[in-house]
Amino acid sequence: MSDAIGIRPSVGENTRRALETIGDHLIPEAHGMPSAGTMGVGTTQLDVVLASRPDLAPLLEGALADAKLDDIGDFVRRLEAEDPEAHGAVTLAIVAGYYMHPEVHELIGYPGQVPKDAQRLGEREIYQEGLMDLAAKVIERGPVYRPTPNPDETS
Repeated sequence: MSDAIGIRPSVGENTRRALETIGDHLIPEAHGMPSAGTMGVGTTQLDVVLASRPDLAPLLEGALADAKLDDIGDFVRRLEAEDPEAHGAVTLAIVAGYYMHPEVHELIGYPGQVPKDAQRLGEREIYQEGLMDLAAKVIERGPVYRPTPNPDETS
């Protein structure tokens, strides 16, 4: 399916269940943090991930639709060895979905992306944030604008 006409890519129920099972294996409940499966890495959070990365859907389907998960560790190791691209898609979908969940944000103390006022940053922070690199590209590019018409000349 294509997102070009507003249709979101989707994956089947087997793929979703497999993703949650693998997710619970890779990110189990521990140290006060929930497991990946309980955070919906195969349901709502997968939909969030696919909204940003629709290219992952066919890789996930190919790797997980008919996956035999009797030994999850062995399955993940084989997938990494035999299809690194699919392995990357599976682990990315799990980790991204997990860490984008609002409850996980709260538990790890992550406030989300917050704007920074460059005029209020010190020189050290400007360099640490990479703002000088961004500014250098703009300066190198030169001015890009449309001149505003002079009201006296538009009559």
